[in-house]
Amino acid sequence: MAADHRSRQELDIQKLAELPSGLVIGSHRRVDFVKIVSKIRNIALTVVSGASLVSRELGHRYKKGMMHAKHIIALALGPIFRCSDSELSDELEDKGLLKVLGYKSAPDSSIFSKVRKEVGEEKIGRTTELIIQELYRGRFVSMVAIDSTFIPYYFERDTDAAWGYVTLKKKEQEILKEKDKKGLKKGYKLHVIYDVDTGIPLYWIVLPANMHDKDAFKTLFDYVRTHFRFAHNAKFLADSAYDSRDVRFMLRENNVIPVIAVNGRGHYKSSKPKDKDYRKRGGIERFFSLLKMKLNLLNVRVKGIQKVTAHVNSCMLGYLVKYIL
Repeated sequence: MAADHRSRQELDIQKLAELPSGLVIGSHRRVDFVKIVSKIRNIALTVVSGASLVSRELGHRYKKGMMHAKHIIALALGPIFRCSDSELSDELEDKGLLKVLGYKSAPDSSIFSKVRKEVGEEKIGRTTELIIQELYRGRFVSMVAIDSTFIPYYFERDTDAAWGYVTLKKKEQEILKEKDKKGLKKGYKLHVIYDVDTGIPLYWIVLPANMHDKDAFKTLFDYVRTHFRFAHNAKFLADSAYDSRDVRFMLRENNVIPVIAVNGRGHYKSSKPKDKDYRKRGGIERFFSLLKMKLNLLNVRVKGIQKVTAHVNSCMLGYLVKYIL
């Protein structure tokens, strides 16, 4: 029985690792709940196996962590179904997913808030990282883009949130009910380094909104270069916020070609790269749009950078389940 379980898992992971390199995730397609539920049924084994590793790290070793892992995956489905932790149990039952995740009956809704508190933002993120690393086993990264997007604060006394200069999209203005497109806003920024070819976020961090985009570069790039393999002549796409000698030097030192817009800083004219691949940077903008419009990224109802990061990690795991796996 155990051998059958391992063979199914290996086949599932191998299937996921064979994603076509030209996969376009950012297209404006509608995925109804029937298709989502069907997809979750097909990839549940792989996702839960990744979450079980995290459960074992937390000391939950009963049935190799699988009994606890199902709660982590259930939390990831919350943003997909756009429901709160208290509504999650009913949603899983209505969509026939309780048995798929390993529940014998509908769990009490309080279990999810307890697991969220115990797991924390780091472990939910760790689950997503494990799944992404499995997807890239034996694969190379040939083109990445980096960018950030604004996340609003919710509680007035959120001391981790900070004022920063941001530019909002039209739809973001409508959701956040903001009159001004540009200006100082209080909150956080989600910084992401993203594989343009597959549509998969390789790594991300949440910082206060007053931190410059360039300050997040080293953390993001260091993670990617140590956990993934760059292809020969891999490219790095970025806007003028990342135009600096330090960034370009670090990229060339790792044999990555910088395709970065020039920031004139008022002394000369700013310009975009002539490299035809630069336009592919739009993929990360579409990725941010999916997180906001389909996965409730902007619907923050927590206080503090750790809990906001936990909210972001749930959205990221939800994105993988809904659009990638």
